[in-house]
Amino acid sequence: MPVQITQTDIIAMNALLKKGDRGGAYLYYYNLIKDVDREAVSQILIQAQITTYSGFFGGAAMIGNAIAKNSNPDKYPAEGLDKFSSDIVQGLIDAIAKELSANQDGVLTKEQIQLADHGVWENKYKMGDYFPGNIQIVAQDPTVLATPGTLAAVLAGSQLLLGAKIGNEKSKFSGSAYERIETTDYIAIRERSSNKIVCNLKDKVTVFKE
Repeated sequence: MPVQITQTDIIAMNALLKKGDRGGAYLYYYNLIKDVDREAVSQILIQAQITTYSGFFGGAAMIGNAIAKNSNPDKYPAEGLDKFSSDIVQGLIDAIAKELSANQDGVLTKEQIQLADHGVWENKYKMGDYFPGNIQIVAQDPTVLATPGTLAAVLAGSQLLLGAKIGNEKSKFSGSAYERIETTDYIAIRERSSNKIVCNLKDKVTVFKE
């Protein structure tokens, strides 16, 4: 089913990001493209888990960011991981907006989403070699195979080997302050407050399972 992303959608995603709801911004875009490109949907749900530090993918991102920060203390944002994560979401929104300006539908492919993330690491922070997602874009750019970012992704696999989960688990967000939302593709935990910020997400789409 064809979909046309609009400037209204860009404004809505930016508003979610501005209030600190990074996961909500990703889920907004998910709702727009969920019936259009399932590979892109899988990538967006991975991103939503990363930005909320959820489960395996969130833990993998935390490992990768720790390596990047320790190796590049002069480049990593002083505000920390939340700022970096917000910039990654902004990079996605900007990539969508760029597509709209070129009279495209704004539905990014999986590869475009991955490259938008890499662009933030490379262009904004000059740490492209430390991007953990390099392991995903090897087919597009074989030169990233031997980068520290690829190593970080491999190290993240130790979560499985050692049975350790560094990312946030949904059990952390329990009680009346939170609500559970389950769809065909994901389970999300969201604040019941007026902000309704998405705190945790687990997807049902990605082949990899914890």
